[in-house]
Amino acid sequence: MVEGKVFGKGFEMNFQLALPLLEIRGATKAFGGFNAVHNFDLKIQRGTIYAIIGPNGSGKTTLINLVSGLLEPTAGDFFFKGISLKDFRADQRTAIGISRTFQNIRVFSQMSVLDNVMMARHCRTSYSLWNLLFKPPFKPLKEEVEIRKKAEELLDFVGIIHRLNLKAANLPYGEQRLLELAQALATEPELLLLDEPVAGMNPIEKDSVKSLIQQISKRGITVIFIEHDMKVVMDISDWITVMNFGEKIAEGEPGNIQRNPVVIEAYLGKEA
Repeated sequence: MVEGKVFGKGFEMNFQLALPLLEIRGATKAFGGFNAVHNFDLKIQRGTIYAIIGPNGSGKTTLINLVSGLLEPTAGDFFFKGISLKDFRADQRTAIGISRTFQNIRVFSQMSVLDNVMMARHCRTSYSLWNLLFKPPFKPLKEEVEIRKKAEELLDFVGIIHRLNLKAANLPYGEQRLLELAQALATEPELLLLDEPVAGMNPIEKDSVKSLIQQISKRGITVIFIEHDMKVVMDISDWITVMNFGEKIAEGEPGNIQRNPVVIEAYLGKEA
């Protein structure tokens, strides 16, 4: 960065912080002749709890899949801290600080709860297979000990530390969602993408997840989440973008979105 070289490291750091954490420019994703996302622009500032809402089939999950690298855009680009993500695979995006959960839970069902989180920590480890094969017998590597400690801290944070030795498949549904959240946090993200984090949960579980998202934000992690439960969205969002037919139809603070006639029409129909 030229400005950084001229004015010094402090200027470069301030310039980086002034950039949107994530910027989407003209994103389009076509499946055959259908545009699931069309010419979509978005800027996400650091420290925000940002909701993306819209009717079923409006393109929300497709957009998250494009950001995380699971899908390649037909057109447009994505910038993370000012750097184009065009040549970054999904695993490389995780390594630079983008993590996510899924609408359909994805955990290693036959592994223990603890091992699930330790496995997710892989992108932050430096030891190789050679290190593992030729370490002293029955003596864990120093990094292994640190990974376990971090995994236990995260399980405690999400509230399932008492399940650490249980097989993931044996967790109740709501706790599997919390495990997936711990896995995502284990990668040390700067940007956390949550796809319907409270889907299928009861009111008590929803309140717990709302509190967790707010605590995650206080840790300096920017959160983008998709959600159909409007109470959850309105309770914790700083800013909301509304999608319909793959396009942005509105954005703003929760109170403004609630009163927006275009949003009401998209959800309830013209007569409403």
